[in-house]
Amino acid sequence: ATYGSYDTKRTTIDVGDAISSAAAFRLNAMYEDSEGFRDFFELERFGINPTMGFKLTDQTKLLVSYEFYSDERTVDRGVPSRDGRPSRGDRETFFGNPDDSAADFEGHTAAVTLEHKFTDDVKVRNHTSYMAADKVYANTFASSAVSDAGTVDISGYRDATQRDSIINQTDLTMRFTIAPGIRHTILAGTEFLHQETTNNRDNARFLTADGAGSITVPFANPTLFSDVFYNDIARRRATELDTQSAYVQDQLEISRYVELIGGIRFDRFDIDFEDRRVGHEDDRFSRVDNVWSPRGGVVFKPSEQISIYVSYSKSFLPSAGDQFNVLDVTAETLEPQEFENRELGFKAELLPRLLFTGALFQLDRTNQVVASGPFAGTQVGETRTEGGELSLTGYITDQWEISAGFGHQIALVTEGDGAGSEVPWVPHNTFSLWNRYQFTPMWGAGIGVLHRTDFYAALNNEVQVPGYTRVDAALFFNLNDQWKAQLNVENILGEDYFVSAHNNNNIMPGAPTSVYLTVGAQF
Repeated sequence: ATYGSYDTKRTTIDVGDAISSAAAFRLNAMYEDSEGFRDFFELERFGINPTMGFKLTDQTKLLVSYEFYSDERTVDRGVPSRDGRPSRGDRETFFGNPDDSAADFEGHTAAVTLEHKFTDDVKVRNHTSYMAADKVYANTFASSAVSDAGTVDISGYRDATQRDSIINQTDLTMRFTIAPGIRHTILAGTEFLHQETTNNRDNARFLTADGAGSITVPFANPTLFSDVFYNDIARRRATELDTQSAYVQDQLEISRYVELIGGIRFDRFDIDFEDRRVGHEDDRFSRVDNVWSPRGGVVFKPSEQISIYVSYSKSFLPSAGDQFNVLDVTAETLEPQEFENRELGFKAELLPRLLFTGALFQLDRTNQVVASGPFAGTQVGETRTEGGELSLTGYITDQWEISAGFGHQIALVTEGDGAGSEVPWVPHNTFSLWNRYQFTPMWGAGIGVLHRTDFYAALNNEVQVPGYTRVDAALFFNLNDQWKAQLNVENILGEDYFVSAHNNNNIMPGAPTSVYLTVGAQF
Protein backbone atom coordinates (compact mmCIF):
# COMPACT_ATOMS: atom_id res chain seq x y z
CA ALA A 1 0.00 0.00 0.00
CA THR A 2 1.24 3.50 -0.90
CA TYR A 3 0.22 6.91 0.43
CA GLY A 4 1.84 10.19 -0.42
CA SER A 5 1.78 13.68 -1.87
CA TYR A 6 -1.36 14.95 -3.61
CA ASP A 7 -3.47 12.44 -1.70
CA THR A 8 -1.96 9.52 -3.61
CA LYS A 9 -3.48 6.21 -2.46
CA ARG A 10 -2.58 2.92 -4.17
CA THR A 11 -2.69 -0.71 -3.13
CA THR A 12 -1.71 -3.94 -4.89
CA ILE A 13 -2.03 -7.63 -4.09
CA ASP A 14 -0.43 -10.74 -5.58
CA VAL A 15 -1.68 -14.04 -4.18
CA GLY A 16 -1.40 -17.60 -5.43
CA ASP A 17 -1.37 -21.20 -4.28
CA ALA A 18 -1.75 -24.76 -5.43
CA ILE A 19 -5.27 -26.18 -5.57
CA SER A 20 -4.08 -29.71 -6.19
CA SER A 21 -1.04 -31.47 -7.59
CA ALA A 22 -2.29 -30.60 -11.08
CA ALA A 23 -3.83 -27.13 -10.65
CA ALA A 24 -2.93 -23.75 -9.18
CA PHE A 25 -4.25 -20.20 -9.20
CA ARG A 26 -2.81 -16.70 -9.06
CA LEU A 27 -4.56 -13.36 -8.58
CA ASN A 28 -3.06 -9.92 -9.20
CA ALA A 29 -5.09 -6.80 -8.47
CA MET A 30 -4.55 -3.07 -7.94
CA TYR A 31 -6.58 -0.01 -7.01
CA GLU A 32 -5.58 3.65 -7.02
CA ASP A 33 -7.45 6.81 -6.03
CA SER A 34 -5.21 9.87 -6.31
CA GLU A 35 -4.99 13.53 -7.11
CA GLY A 36 -2.00 15.37 -8.57
CA PHE A 37 0.08 18.50 -8.30
CA ARG A 38 -1.88 20.04 -11.19
CA ASP A 39 -5.12 21.83 -10.27
CA PHE A 40 -8.33 19.76 -10.52
CA PHE A 41 -6.53 16.53 -11.48
CA GLU A 42 -8.16 13.29 -10.27
CA LEU A 43 -7.36 9.66 -11.02
CA GLU A 44 -9.15 6.42 -10.18
CA ARG A 45 -8.12 3.08 -11.67
CA PHE A 46 -8.67 -0.56 -10.92
CA GLY A 47 -7.29 -3.77 -12.39
CA ILE A 48 -7.70 -7.46 -11.64
CA ASN A 49 -6.12 -10.49 -13.31
CA PRO A 50 -7.05 -14.00 -12.14
CA THR A 51 -5.06 -16.83 -13.73
CA MET A 52 -5.48 -20.59 -13.54
CA GLY A 53 -2.75 -23.09 -14.34
CA PHE A 54 -3.28 -26.77 -15.10
CA LYS A 55 -0.79 -29.60 -15.45
CA LEU A 56 -2.62 -31.77 -17.97
CA THR A 57 0.23 -34.27 -18.23
CA ASP A 58 3.88 -34.27 -17.23
CA GLN A 59 4.62 -32.66 -20.60
CA THR A 60 1.58 -30.42 -21.09
CA LYS A 61 0.58 -27.21 -19.28
CA LEU A 62 -2.45 -24.95 -19.73
CA LEU A 63 -2.80 -21.35 -18.53
CA VAL A 64 -6.13 -19.51 -18.61
CA SER A 65 -6.39 -15.85 -17.60
CA TYR A 66 -8.75 -12.90 -17.67
CA GLU A 67 -7.89 -9.26 -17.06
CA PHE A 68 -10.17 -6.31 -16.43
CA TYR A 69 -8.78 -2.79 -16.27
CA SER A 70 -10.59 0.50 -15.69
CA ASP A 71 -9.01 3.97 -15.73
CA GLU A 72 -10.82 7.27 -15.16
CA ARG A 73 -8.84 10.50 -14.96
CA THR A 74 -8.80 14.19 -15.67
CA VAL A 75 -7.22 14.96 -19.03
CA ASP A 76 -4.55 17.63 -18.61
CA ARG A 77 -2.58 18.74 -21.67
CA GLY A 78 -0.20 21.04 -19.82
CA VAL A 79 0.80 24.62 -20.65
CA PRO A 80 1.26 26.63 -23.89
CA SER A 81 4.47 28.11 -25.25
CA ARG A 82 5.66 31.69 -25.24
CA ASP A 83 8.45 33.04 -27.46
CA GLY A 84 9.61 29.56 -28.45
CA ARG A 85 9.81 28.12 -24.92
CA PRO A 86 7.28 26.71 -22.45
CA SER A 87 5.35 29.49 -20.75
CA ARG A 88 6.30 30.26 -17.18
CA GLY A 89 3.66 30.64 -14.49
CA ASP A 90 2.18 28.59 -11.67
CA ARG A 91 2.98 24.99 -12.59
CA GLU A 92 -0.36 23.91 -11.10
CA THR A 93 -2.57 26.04 -13.40
CA PHE A 94 -5.05 24.15 -15.60
CA PHE A 95 -5.70 25.48 -19.12
CA GLY A 96 -9.30 24.90 -20.19
CA ASN A 97 -12.36 23.50 -18.45
CA PRO A 98 -11.50 20.63 -16.06
CA ASP A 99 -15.16 19.61 -15.77
CA ASP A 100 -15.21 18.81 -19.50
CA SER A 101 -11.76 17.19 -19.68
CA ALA A 102 -11.87 13.54 -18.70
CA ALA A 103 -10.79 10.15 -20.04
CA ASP A 104 -12.56 6.87 -19.34
CA PHE A 105 -10.96 3.57 -20.42
CA GLU A 106 -12.29 0.06 -19.91
CA GLY A 107 -10.50 -3.02 -21.20
CA HIS A 108 -11.07 -6.78 -21.09
CA THR A 109 -8.51 -9.42 -22.07
CA ALA A 110 -9.02 -13.18 -22.07
CA ALA A 111 -6.08 -15.44 -22.86
CA VAL A 112 -5.33 -19.15 -23.18
CA THR A 113 -1.82 -20.58 -23.44
CA LEU A 114 -1.16 -24.26 -24.16
CA GLU A 115 2.40 -25.56 -23.95
CA HIS A 116 3.62 -29.08 -24.72
CA LYS A 117 7.15 -30.40 -24.29
CA PHE A 118 7.84 -33.36 -26.58
CA THR A 119 11.39 -33.71 -25.21
CA ASP A 120 13.77 -31.50 -23.27
CA ASP A 121 14.83 -30.03 -26.64
CA VAL A 122 11.51 -29.77 -28.50
CA LYS A 123 8.66 -27.57 -27.25
CA VAL A 124 5.54 -26.08 -28.84
CA ARG A 125 3.48 -23.19 -27.43
CA ASN A 126 0.15 -21.78 -28.61
CA HIS A 127 -1.24 -18.51 -27.23
CA THR A 128 -4.65 -17.05 -28.07
CA SER A 129 -5.97 -13.79 -26.67
CA TYR A 130 -9.07 -11.68 -27.17
CA MET A 131 -9.09 -8.01 -26.23
CA ALA A 132 -11.95 -5.53 -26.11
CA ALA A 133 -11.26 -1.89 -25.32
CA ASP A 134 -13.55 1.13 -25.00
CA LYS A 135 -12.02 4.58 -24.53
CA VAL A 136 -13.65 8.00 -24.37
CA TYR A 137 -11.29 10.99 -24.27
CA ALA A 138 -12.66 14.53 -23.88
CA ASN A 139 -10.36 17.49 -23.38
CA THR A 140 -10.02 21.23 -23.54
CA PHE A 141 -6.54 22.66 -23.91
CA ALA A 142 -4.37 25.57 -24.99
CA SER A 143 -4.36 25.66 -28.80
CA SER A 144 -2.16 28.71 -29.31
CA ALA A 145 0.96 30.27 -27.91
CA VAL A 146 0.61 33.08 -25.39
CA SER A 147 0.07 36.31 -27.35
CA ASP A 148 1.84 39.62 -26.82
CA ALA A 149 -1.40 40.80 -25.22
CA GLY A 150 -1.14 38.03 -22.61
CA THR A 151 -3.99 35.85 -23.92
CA VAL A 152 -4.23 32.23 -25.07
CA ASP A 153 -6.81 30.34 -27.14
CA ILE A 154 -8.64 27.30 -25.69
CA SER A 155 -9.99 24.59 -27.99
CA GLY A 156 -11.22 21.06 -27.43
CA TYR A 157 -12.53 17.78 -28.79
CA ARG A 158 -14.12 14.53 -27.68
CA ASP A 159 -12.74 11.26 -29.07
CA ALA A 160 -14.35 7.83 -28.66
CA THR A 161 -12.65 4.60 -29.75
CA GLN A 162 -13.85 1.01 -29.61
CA ARG A 163 -11.52 -1.82 -30.53
CA ASP A 164 -11.79 -5.61 -30.64
CA SER A 165 -8.74 -7.75 -31.35
CA ILE A 166 -8.02 -11.45 -31.47
CA ILE A 167 -4.48 -12.82 -31.79
CA ASN A 168 -3.22 -16.36 -32.18
CA GLN A 169 0.49 -17.17 -31.90
CA THR A 170 2.20 -20.55 -32.23
CA ASP A 171 5.92 -21.09 -31.48
CA LEU A 172 8.00 -24.20 -32.00
CA THR A 173 11.43 -24.35 -30.33
CA MET A 174 13.94 -27.07 -31.20
CA ARG A 175 17.48 -27.59 -29.95
CA PHE A 176 19.88 -30.16 -31.39
CA THR A 177 23.58 -30.80 -31.75
CA ILE A 178 24.98 -31.70 -35.17
CA ALA A 179 28.64 -32.03 -34.15
CA PRO A 180 30.74 -31.53 -31.03
CA GLY A 181 30.56 -27.85 -30.11
CA ILE A 182 27.97 -27.01 -32.82
CA ARG A 183 24.43 -26.56 -31.54
CA HIS A 184 21.26 -25.23 -33.22
CA THR A 185 18.36 -23.50 -31.49
CA ILE A 186 15.56 -23.07 -34.01
CA LEU A 187 12.46 -20.97 -33.39
CA ALA A 188 9.62 -21.13 -35.90
CA GLY A 189 6.08 -19.90 -35.66
CA THR A 190 2.99 -18.23 -37.02
CA GLU A 191 0.86 -15.29 -35.91
CA PHE A 192 -2.66 -14.27 -36.95
CA LEU A 193 -4.48 -11.08 -35.95
CA HIS A 194 -7.92 -9.65 -36.64
CA GLN A 195 -8.70 -6.17 -35.34
CA GLU A 196 -11.72 -3.92 -35.74
CA THR A 197 -11.65 -0.26 -34.67
CA THR A 198 -14.28 2.46 -34.76
CA ASN A 199 -13.42 6.06 -33.95
CA ASN A 200 -15.63 9.13 -33.59
CA ARG A 201 -14.37 12.64 -32.96
CA ASP A 202 -16.42 15.76 -32.24
CA ASN A 203 -14.80 19.16 -31.86
CA ALA A 204 -15.89 21.53 -29.14
CA ARG A 205 -18.07 24.61 -29.29
CA PHE A 206 -17.90 27.08 -26.45
CA LEU A 207 -20.62 28.98 -24.53
CA THR A 208 -23.53 27.85 -26.78
CA ALA A 209 -24.36 24.81 -28.90
CA ASP A 210 -23.56 26.77 -32.08
CA GLY A 211 -20.74 28.81 -30.56
CA ALA A 212 -17.18 29.30 -31.71
CA GLY A 213 -14.70 26.44 -31.86
CA SER A 214 -12.29 28.22 -29.52
CA ILE A 215 -12.36 30.80 -26.79
CA THR A 216 -9.71 33.35 -25.79
CA VAL A 217 -8.80 33.64 -22.12
CA PRO A 218 -6.20 35.58 -20.13
CA PHE A 219 -2.95 33.69 -19.57
CA ALA A 220 -3.11 34.82 -15.94
CA ASN A 221 -6.52 33.16 -15.50
CA PRO A 222 -6.89 30.36 -18.10
CA THR A 223 -9.21 28.01 -16.18
CA LEU A 224 -12.82 28.32 -17.27
CA PHE A 225 -16.11 26.68 -16.25
CA SER A 226 -18.43 27.94 -18.98
CA ASP A 227 -20.40 25.47 -21.10
CA VAL A 228 -18.62 23.23 -23.60
CA PHE A 229 -20.57 21.36 -26.30
CA TYR A 230 -18.90 18.49 -28.17
CA ASN A 231 -21.23 18.59 -31.17
CA ASP A 232 -19.10 19.66 -34.15
CA ILE A 233 -18.64 16.38 -36.04
CA ALA A 234 -15.02 15.93 -37.16
CA ARG A 235 -14.94 12.27 -38.16
CA ARG A 236 -16.66 8.90 -38.12
CA ARG A 237 -14.14 6.23 -39.02
CA ALA A 238 -13.87 2.46 -39.09
CA THR A 239 -10.82 0.32 -39.81
CA GLU A 240 -10.43 -3.42 -40.12
CA LEU A 241 -6.97 -5.01 -40.02
CA ASP A 242 -5.97 -8.60 -40.73
CA THR A 243 -2.40 -9.85 -40.49
CA GLN A 244 -0.92 -13.26 -41.23
CA SER A 245 2.70 -13.89 -40.30
CA ALA A 246 5.23 -16.71 -40.34
CA TYR A 247 8.82 -16.70 -39.15
CA VAL A 248 11.85 -18.87 -38.56
CA GLN A 249 15.09 -18.15 -36.72
CA ASP A 250 18.24 -20.18 -36.12
CA GLN A 251 20.73 -19.49 -33.34
CA LEU A 252 23.86 -21.47 -34.17
CA GLU A 253 26.59 -22.01 -31.60
CA ILE A 254 29.70 -22.74 -33.67
CA SER A 255 31.93 -22.94 -30.61
CA ARG A 256 32.19 -21.47 -27.16
CA TYR A 257 33.51 -18.32 -28.86
CA VAL A 258 31.08 -17.66 -31.74
CA GLU A 259 27.30 -17.64 -32.22
CA LEU A 260 25.43 -16.84 -35.41
CA ILE A 261 21.80 -15.68 -35.46
CA GLY A 262 19.71 -15.51 -38.61
CA GLY A 263 16.01 -15.28 -39.29
CA ILE A 264 13.30 -14.26 -41.70
CA ARG A 265 9.69 -13.20 -41.13
CA PHE A 266 6.86 -12.79 -43.63
CA ASP A 267 3.89 -10.50 -42.90
CA ARG A 268 0.75 -9.90 -44.90
CA PHE A 269 -1.11 -6.76 -43.83
CA ASP A 270 -4.65 -6.33 -45.14
CA ILE A 271 -6.33 -3.11 -44.01
CA ASP A 272 -9.71 -1.59 -44.91
CA PHE A 273 -10.71 1.96 -44.04
CA GLU A 274 -14.16 3.56 -44.19
CA ASP A 275 -15.25 7.15 -43.61
CA ARG A 276 -18.77 6.99 -42.17
CA ARG A 277 -19.62 10.70 -42.15
CA VAL A 278 -22.69 11.73 -44.09
CA GLY A 279 -21.63 12.60 -47.63
CA HIS A 280 -18.37 10.64 -47.40
CA GLU A 281 -19.73 7.17 -48.17
CA ASP A 282 -17.31 6.82 -51.09
CA ASP A 283 -14.24 7.53 -48.94
CA ARG A 284 -13.12 3.94 -48.62
CA PHE A 285 -9.58 2.73 -48.97
CA SER A 286 -8.01 -0.71 -48.92
CA ARG A 287 -4.43 -1.81 -49.01
CA VAL A 288 -2.58 -5.13 -48.95
CA ASP A 289 1.16 -5.30 -48.21
CA ASN A 290 3.33 -8.39 -48.33
CA VAL A 291 6.66 -7.72 -46.61
CA TRP A 292 9.74 -9.71 -45.64
CA SER A 293 11.74 -8.92 -42.51
CA PRO A 294 15.25 -10.38 -42.28
CA ARG A 295 17.48 -10.30 -39.23
CA GLY A 296 21.01 -11.49 -38.63
CA GLY A 297 23.82 -11.17 -36.15
CA VAL A 298 27.14 -12.45 -34.91
CA VAL A 299 28.17 -12.82 -31.26
CA PHE A 300 31.86 -13.20 -30.45
CA LYS A 301 32.85 -14.34 -26.94
CA PRO A 302 36.59 -13.90 -26.38
CA SER A 303 36.11 -14.96 -22.74
CA GLU A 304 33.39 -16.11 -20.35
CA GLN A 305 32.97 -12.53 -19.13
CA ILE A 306 32.92 -10.61 -22.44
CA SER A 307 30.80 -10.80 -25.58
CA ILE A 308 30.76 -8.55 -28.66
CA TYR A 309 27.92 -8.54 -31.17
CA VAL A 310 26.86 -6.98 -34.45
CA SER A 311 23.28 -7.19 -35.72
CA TYR A 312 20.96 -6.10 -38.51
CA SER A 313 17.18 -6.26 -38.56
CA LYS A 314 14.21 -5.00 -40.54
CA SER A 315 10.61 -4.98 -39.32
CA PHE A 316 7.22 -3.54 -40.21
CA LEU A 317 4.28 -2.17 -38.22
CA PRO A 318 0.85 -2.04 -39.89
CA SER A 319 -1.19 1.13 -39.80
CA ALA A 320 -3.70 1.07 -36.95
CA GLY A 321 -6.69 3.07 -35.79
CA ASP A 322 -4.75 5.29 -33.40
CA GLN A 323 -2.53 6.64 -36.19
CA PHE A 324 -5.57 7.88 -38.08
CA ASN A 325 -6.54 10.13 -35.19
CA VAL A 326 -4.10 12.72 -36.58
CA LEU A 327 -3.94 11.81 -40.29
CA ASP A 328 -5.91 12.44 -43.44
CA VAL A 329 -6.44 8.88 -44.66
CA THR A 330 -5.39 7.95 -48.18
CA ALA A 331 -4.13 4.75 -49.73
CA GLU A 332 -0.59 6.08 -49.17
CA THR A 333 -1.02 6.81 -45.46
CA LEU A 334 -2.22 3.23 -44.99
CA GLU A 335 1.28 2.02 -45.88
CA PRO A 336 2.94 0.25 -42.91
CA GLN A 337 5.85 1.76 -41.01
CA GLU A 338 9.23 0.24 -41.80
CA PHE A 339 12.11 -0.05 -39.32
CA GLU A 340 15.70 -0.85 -40.30
CA ASN A 341 18.20 -1.16 -37.46
CA ARG A 342 21.97 -1.69 -37.39
CA GLU A 343 23.73 -2.21 -34.08
CA LEU A 344 27.19 -2.93 -32.70
CA GLY A 345 27.55 -3.64 -28.99
CA PHE A 346 29.22 -5.45 -26.15
CA LYS A 347 28.47 -7.01 -22.76
CA ALA A 348 31.09 -7.38 -20.03
CA GLU A 349 30.80 -8.94 -16.60
CA LEU A 350 33.13 -6.69 -14.57
CA LEU A 351 32.31 -8.47 -11.31
CA PRO A 352 30.27 -11.63 -10.62
CA ARG A 353 27.11 -9.51 -10.23
CA LEU A 354 28.06 -6.32 -12.12
CA LEU A 355 27.26 -6.04 -15.84
CA PHE A 356 28.59 -3.32 -18.19
CA THR A 357 26.95 -3.00 -21.62
CA GLY A 358 27.19 -0.62 -24.55
CA ALA A 359 25.97 -0.22 -28.12
CA LEU A 360 26.12 2.00 -31.20
CA PHE A 361 23.04 2.01 -33.43
CA GLN A 362 21.43 3.47 -36.52
CA LEU A 363 17.65 3.25 -36.90
CA ASP A 364 15.90 4.26 -40.13
CA ARG A 365 12.12 4.59 -40.09
CA THR A 366 9.75 5.29 -42.97
CA ASN A 367 6.13 6.47 -42.73
CA GLN A 368 6.63 7.54 -39.11
CA VAL A 369 3.76 9.59 -37.71
CA VAL A 370 4.63 12.61 -35.52
CA ALA A 371 2.36 15.26 -34.01
CA SER A 372 2.45 18.65 -35.66
CA GLY A 373 -0.39 20.30 -33.75
CA PRO A 374 -3.23 19.65 -31.30
CA PHE A 375 -5.54 18.39 -34.06
CA ALA A 376 -3.18 17.09 -36.73
CA GLY A 377 -0.16 14.91 -37.35
CA THR A 378 2.29 14.39 -40.18
CA GLN A 379 3.46 11.18 -41.77
CA VAL A 380 7.07 11.96 -42.62
CA GLY A 381 8.87 10.14 -45.40
CA GLU A 382 11.92 8.92 -43.51
CA THR A 383 13.73 9.55 -40.23
CA ARG A 384 17.15 8.44 -39.06
CA THR A 385 18.23 8.05 -35.45
CA GLU A 386 21.93 7.55 -34.72
CA GLY A 387 23.44 7.18 -31.29
CA GLY A 388 24.89 5.05 -28.58
CA GLU A 389 24.24 3.95 -25.03
CA LEU A 390 26.14 2.66 -22.01
CA SER A 391 24.78 1.00 -18.87
CA LEU A 392 26.20 -0.35 -15.63
CA THR A 393 23.91 -2.50 -13.48
CA GLY A 394 24.39 -4.82 -10.54
CA TYR A 395 26.29 -4.97 -7.27
CA ILE A 396 29.65 -3.32 -6.66
CA THR A 397 29.67 -4.93 -3.20
CA ASP A 398 27.17 -7.07 -1.36
CA GLN A 399 25.74 -3.87 0.15
CA TRP A 400 26.08 -1.43 -2.78
CA GLU A 401 23.72 -1.78 -5.75
CA ILE A 402 24.00 0.53 -8.76
CA SER A 403 22.04 1.20 -11.95
CA ALA A 404 23.51 3.78 -14.32
CA GLY A 405 22.80 4.60 -17.93
CA PHE A 406 23.86 7.15 -20.53
CA GLY A 407 22.38 7.61 -23.97
CA HIS A 408 23.24 9.92 -26.85
CA GLN A 409 21.11 10.12 -29.99
CA ILE A 410 20.33 12.46 -32.87
CA ALA A 411 17.02 11.89 -34.69
CA LEU A 412 16.46 13.77 -37.97
CA VAL A 413 13.82 13.81 -40.69
CA THR A 414 15.82 12.87 -43.79
CA GLU A 415 13.08 12.75 -46.44
CA GLY A 416 9.57 14.09 -46.92
CA ASP A 417 7.66 16.61 -44.82
CA GLY A 418 9.92 18.40 -42.37
CA ALA A 419 13.15 17.20 -44.01
CA GLY A 420 16.10 18.59 -42.07
CA SER A 421 14.12 19.01 -38.83
CA GLU A 422 14.83 17.11 -35.65
CA VAL A 423 12.29 14.49 -34.66
CA PRO A 424 10.31 15.90 -31.72
CA TRP A 425 10.51 14.58 -28.16
CA VAL A 426 14.06 13.18 -28.59
CA PRO A 427 16.67 14.73 -26.26
CA HIS A 428 20.25 14.46 -27.48
CA ASN A 429 21.54 13.16 -24.16
CA THR A 430 19.99 11.29 -21.25
CA PHE A 431 21.65 10.14 -18.06
CA SER A 432 20.35 8.25 -15.04
CA LEU A 433 22.08 7.03 -11.91
CA TRP A 434 20.62 5.18 -8.94
CA ASN A 435 22.60 3.98 -5.94
CA ARG A 436 21.25 1.85 -3.10
CA TYR A 437 23.32 0.99 -0.06
CA GLN A 438 22.21 -1.49 2.61
CA PHE A 439 23.81 -0.20 5.82
CA THR A 440 22.37 -2.99 7.99
CA PRO A 441 19.98 -5.89 7.32
CA MET A 442 17.24 -3.56 8.56
CA TRP A 443 18.16 -0.17 7.04
CA GLY A 444 19.09 0.95 3.53
CA ALA A 445 19.12 4.19 1.56
CA GLY A 446 19.19 5.24 -2.07
CA ILE A 447 19.93 8.37 -4.08
CA GLY A 448 19.68 8.99 -7.80
CA VAL A 449 19.96 11.57 -10.56
CA LEU A 450 17.94 11.87 -13.77
CA HIS A 451 19.16 14.24 -16.49
CA ARG A 452 17.79 15.11 -19.94
CA THR A 453 18.90 17.76 -22.40
CA ASP A 454 16.64 20.00 -24.51
CA PHE A 455 14.16 18.57 -27.03
CA TYR A 456 11.68 19.99 -29.52
CA ALA A 457 7.94 19.91 -28.89
CA ALA A 458 6.76 19.45 -32.50
CA LEU A 459 7.97 18.73 -36.01
CA ASN A 460 8.47 22.40 -37.00
CA ASN A 461 11.12 22.77 -34.23
CA GLU A 462 9.70 26.18 -33.28
CA VAL A 463 9.38 25.42 -29.55
CA GLN A 464 12.25 23.99 -27.53
CA VAL A 465 11.61 22.33 -24.17
CA PRO A 466 14.57 22.92 -21.82
CA GLY A 467 16.52 20.10 -20.27
CA TYR A 468 16.61 19.39 -16.56
CA THR A 469 18.34 17.53 -13.77
CA ARG A 470 16.26 15.90 -11.04
CA VAL A 471 17.51 14.31 -7.82
CA ASP A 472 15.54 11.56 -6.02
CA ALA A 473 16.16 9.70 -2.77
CA ALA A 474 14.74 6.78 -0.80
CA LEU A 475 14.93 5.14 2.61
CA PHE A 476 14.31 1.38 3.06
CA PHE A 477 13.28 -0.42 6.23
CA ASN A 478 13.01 -4.21 6.58
CA LEU A 479 11.30 -5.10 9.84
CA ASN A 480 11.58 -8.86 9.24
CA ASP A 481 11.18 -11.41 6.45
CA GLN A 482 7.50 -10.48 6.13
CA TRP A 483 7.18 -6.72 6.62
CA LYS A 484 9.03 -3.92 4.85
CA ALA A 485 8.58 -0.22 4.14
CA GLN A 486 10.17 2.46 2.00
CA LEU A 487 10.02 6.24 1.80
CA ASN A 488 10.58 7.82 -1.64
CA VAL A 489 11.28 11.51 -2.18
CA GLU A 490 11.20 12.67 -5.80
CA ASN A 491 12.73 15.94 -6.95
CA ILE A 492 14.24 16.66 -3.54
CA LEU A 493 15.88 19.91 -4.79
CA GLY A 494 12.59 21.28 -6.13
CA GLU A 495 13.68 21.52 -9.77
CA ASP A 496 11.23 23.52 -11.93
CA TYR A 497 11.15 21.55 -15.18
CA PHE A 498 9.07 20.19 -18.04
CA VAL A 499 8.88 16.45 -18.50
CA SER A 500 7.14 15.96 -21.87
CA ALA A 501 5.27 17.60 -24.73
CA HIS A 502 2.45 16.62 -27.06
CA ASN A 503 2.92 19.58 -29.40
CA ASN A 504 4.06 23.21 -29.25
CA ASN A 505 1.32 24.30 -26.87
CA ASN A 506 0.63 21.20 -24.80
CA ILE A 507 3.75 20.93 -22.62
CA MET A 508 3.62 19.12 -19.29
CA PRO A 509 5.42 20.50 -16.23
CA GLY A 510 7.21 18.10 -13.92
CA ALA A 511 6.05 17.58 -10.34
CA PRO A 512 7.57 19.54 -7.44
CA THR A 513 9.05 17.76 -4.44
CA SER A 514 6.88 14.71 -3.75
CA VAL A 515 6.95 12.19 -0.91
CA TYR A 516 5.51 8.64 -0.93
CA LEU A 517 5.41 5.98 1.79
CA THR A 518 4.93 2.34 0.81
CA VAL A 519 4.35 -0.56 3.21
CA GLY A 520 4.45 -4.15 2.00
CA ALA A 521 3.93 -7.61 3.49
CA GLN A 522 4.88 -11.01 2.10
CA PHE A 523 3.55 -14.30 3.44
